[in-house]
Amino acid sequence: EEEEEGERRPPDAEVACEALQCLCNTVYNSPAARDAAEQLRLLRGLATHLKRGARDRPGAGPGAGGLPDPRFYELRLMFLLTALSVDARLQLGRQLRGLALLTAALEAALGLGPGAGDGEAGMMMMMM
Repeated sequence: EEEEEGERRPPDAEVACEALQCLCNTVYNSPAARDAAEQLRLLRGLATHLKRGARDRPGAGPGAGGLPDPRFYELRLMFLLTALSVDARLQLGRQLRGLALLTAALEAALGLGPGAGDGEAGMMMMMM
């Protein structure tokens, strides 16, 4: 069936992963892309998306159903933005509650739940 004009289908995981991977490569290799990401407030949008994603996709884990998990690339992009910019690191840490956000997103991407693998989650918290 054809989609109605006003409806939009969400991209499938494979397409989303490929797009995020390209964006990661562009941000890594281009200072102009990093400046554009800052102007577009990409870090804030990623943080919001990761917060929502951790609630909407609990326990999906990497490669659930044989498909790549876009959360991996979202985390990778957030890492690149913060690794390459002191201002982005400060924003994530102070304004966006970065440690709690990244811990929850990483646990969700790895398929670790509140009751599952408490030892691994505790170890990851110590590493951060």
